[in-house]
Amino acid sequence: MAKTTATGAGNQGVGKVFILYGTVKAVAPDGTARILAPNSPIFADDRIITGADGSITIQFDGPPVTQLDLGRMTEIVIDENVYGGVAPEVVTEAAADADKIQEALLAGDEEIDLEATAAGGDAGAGGGH
Repeated sequence: MAKTTATGAGNQGVGKVFILYGTVKAVAPDGTARILAPNSPIFADDRIITGADGSITIQFDGPPVTQLDLGRMTEIVIDENVYGGVAPEVVTEAAADADKIQEALLAGDEEIDLEATAAGGDAGAGGGH
């Protein structure tokens, strides 16, 4: 059985529990477990496990401040891919693009010049039906 501890085995604090229902625990990389409560700290590399009755909202430190919502019977490792957030300049660029698109649509401009997306393969790629 895992020991219960108040810290995340010395890991970097990356956020806190914002909202919690039911049973949710955090397991540190060294195997120590703790039952979470509102305002409990969340540490880098914690494994968050929600029970059959559990759900949680974790608020990550910013900037920008972001959050993660998990439902019941969920398990996730809080690594940099989860808490890293988005750089403020990326958010600013996206907001500027959205404003540009909205202005063009309101002006009736059907030719909106946008940067090509990076997702997906060539049209011939993939396994069609």
